[in-house]
Amino acid sequence: MYTNGAIISAVCHGGAIFPGIIEPSTGKSIIAGRRVTGFTTRGEEEEGVLDTIKSWNRPTIGMAAKNAGATCEL
Repeated sequence: MYTNGAIISAVCHGGAIFPGIIEPSTGKSIIAGRRVTGFTTRGEEEEGVLDTIKSWNRPTIGMAAKNAGATCEL
């Protein structure tokens, strides 16, 4: 769908998948160079799941987006 120009979206934590989806023509994440939003690190902390995410050695949505080359507006 993405390669055909469709808009791709997700709700809440769904955006966590986007950094790992690679654009075949560039070899980069489909969010590289784009502005994205998602569940905030503060929200993770307030919901009591930030420590769990850290224990899994996984980045927050904001950090994963940044690492993929996106500007994360949380």
